Amino acid sequence: MIQTVTTYAELSKYSKAFAEGHFEVFILLGNPGLSKSTLLRKEMENRECKWLEGTVSAFHLYCEAYWNRNKPIVIDDVDNPYGDRAAIRVLKCLCQTDAVKFVGWHTAAKQLDDAGVPRDFHTESKVCIIANVWKELNKNIAAVEDRGLLVDFRPDSL
Repeated sequence: MIQTVTTYAELSKYSKAFAEGHFEVFILLGNPGLSKSTLLRKEMENRECKWLEGTVSAFHLYCEAYWNRNKPIVIDDVDNPYGDRAAIRVLKCLCQTDAVKFVGWHTAAKQLDDAGVPRDFHTESKVCIIANVWKELNKNIAAVEDRGLLVDFRPDSL
């Protein structure tokens, strides 16, 4: 579901709802410099969560999801998952609409063993993706979008 939001007050309500655990998947889009991340960080204050920014490999995403299972996961301005089929597979697992998600990684066994991470696990993590644009490049990334609320932040004025 796509919802266009035009005020900071509206965006704050959606961000607060995610922070309170009301959305399994929350995708927040908007132009750069609109304080999307800042607003969500404020709502997430005093709540344990994992915030991932920059470049995140599929393997690292899987490990972080394990190490932070059952906590909200915020993926902020991480562009590379769009073109990485392994990252999209991990996101599809994390973004299931079920309260308990099953996530698996059945390759790179040595690396997983070295990191102390099992080949599969269950989690109740909610996921937020913050981006400037949503690149629906294929059916797999579209499946991530279909599993949650996509808020397109387009403020009338700054």
